[in-house]
Amino acid sequence: MRFLSLVMFHLKLYSKNSYFLMTVLSSTTTLILFQYLAAYSQHETVNQVAWLRAGIFGLWASGTTAAGVVGMQKWQGTFVYLINNPLDDYISLVALVMPAALFGLLSFPIAFLLSIFLGFLPVITLIDILFIILLWFGATVLDLCIASVFVLTKNAIIYEELISLPILLLSGLFTVPTLFMPLKQIMQWIIPISMPIGWLLKEEVLTGINLLKCLVSIVIMLGISFYTTHYLIKKAKQFGQFGGSL
Repeated sequence: MRFLSLVMFHLKLYSKNSYFLMTVLSSTTTLILFQYLAAYSQHETVNQVAWLRAGIFGLWASGTTAAGVVGMQKWQGTFVYLINNPLDDYISLVALVMPAALFGLLSFPIAFLLSIFLGFLPVITLIDILFIILLWFGATVLDLCIASVFVLTKNAIIYEELISLPILLLSGLFTVPTLFMPLKQIMQWIIPISMPIGWLLKEEVLTGINLLKCLVSIVIMLGISFYTTHYLIKKAKQFGQFGGSL
């Protein structure tokens, strides 16, 4: 209950900041309009998964603000108080970062409604909803890993865009050159949003090996985030550096 209360507290603060709302809205809207215009210019029908692609993009755009959330808390001088509480340091970071991915879920209803407004009927099934939930969970795990790496970095917000697009390219949201396909196959074992994206976009089949890839990537990212969070916060407490780099 203490953890849930802390998550709700951060979510309320998160929702009051217009930057985070505009990040989800602008990212989702931009990509769905781009796909609509591309199809219109080629006199083609908009792909049925276009709205899902835009929703994924909006969710991840919101998720990458996890790095900036840590930086914002340090800039406000509140990060040290958020960490120094009865909860484990890692749990405290989870509560701080989780609203970034939760808020990103708004991208899917935004994309769905915008698709209807533009004149093409989006389709969603129960299995799509399950994949969206799995995508959200994978994004949360990846956000934790990103946030833990930037615990001691002053300029985390600057690096958000440097993180966002490369991960999306390697996870399969956008088409990559054939040269990079082997790398993409490898990254499916590391990036936890990769397989859910492939399933949502109908580019991957739900098989045992693909499910294993998803589970392995989640375990790897959880392990990295858990270790780096405890190590870096321990160092920060030793040297009193909650705003600089070691």
